[in-house]
Amino acid sequence: MDSSRFSYLYRRYLANQCTESELKEFLELLKDQDEPANLLDPEEFNQQFDLQHQLPEDQSEAIFNRITQPKKHTWKLYTTVAGIAALLLSIICASLFLLKSPESQYKIFTNTTEDILRIALEDGSVILLRPQAVLTQSHAFQSEPFRKVKLQGEAFFIVAKDPSRPFQVQSESETSIQVYGTRFNLKFTPSAKEVVLTEGSLGMKHGTQEVRLNPQEKAYITADYPHIQKTAVDTMKYMAWTEHQLYFTDEPLHEVLKTLKGHYPEQSLQLPKQFQGLRFTGYLPDNNLPESIQILESTFKNYNLVINKN
Repeated sequence: MDSSRFSYLYRRYLANQCTESELKEFLELLKDQDEPANLLDPEEFNQQFDLQHQLPEDQSEAIFNRITQPKKHTWKLYTTVAGIAALLLSIICASLFLLKSPESQYKIFTNTTEDILRIALEDGSVILLRPQAVLTQSHAFQSEPFRKVKLQGEAFFIVAKDPSRPFQVQSESETSIQVYGTRFNLKFTPSAKEVVLTEGSLGMKHGTQEVRLNPQEKAYITADYPHIQKTAVDTMKYMAWTEHQLYFTDEPLHEVLKTLKGHYPEQSLQLPKQFQGLRFTGYLPDNNLPESIQILESTFKNYNLVINKN
């Protein structure tokens, strides 16, 4: 074996500079590689190969398979030399396992802002990610038979239709959503799972149970009752957040203030007892508390409503 040729190709491979013919030659030489002396020592390896660099998927796959497949021969080396070889091989395998690690196979979108994050997927689907929500997508999203993503938190989905490749949203648990070309709002949290369908068709799965939804319906699971339940809803209530709005239909005023407190936990809102029986229908901004209070007080000005804010 020409060790100098192998070393040359080896370094070009690690630098991702091999031509197609050089790559083929290198992989053939790698298959028959027995001499650890032809590999870089640990210090030189670390200097020449950045572990954060990711090789193209096909090259990473090829060398990963070559190194990890069983050999048809055994090394006949002294103990000390064998130990050095094992160390060097472990360094190479560690770098390849890093490149092939599950984390490197996914795109992770985390909304750490206070605004809505808009995500456009390769298939034409659009996802509006609510603050603190996390969406995980496979790098092989376009080539897999199912278009799969995973959600933590709340998001609104506008899914591009593709009957040959169904769209699936998975939770951290055994709950998932099977999508058939549709628009829907979805919330996956530790305490509850719920989906509201605004257009199209989908199914919620939990274990062996699946429930299909029609537009204007909600399917949900709670911690107290871990089975899918279904009910008719006003979808505006579940879509309003995409426009930074809160939507209420004939809601008791004390419940409206309870919702506002959830959005502004640093504020203490007090509703005098004489106004407890009032009910509100309409929109309030979810990012402007003074404006929300002004709208409520104007709506009920005939009642001389005053909301105390500390």
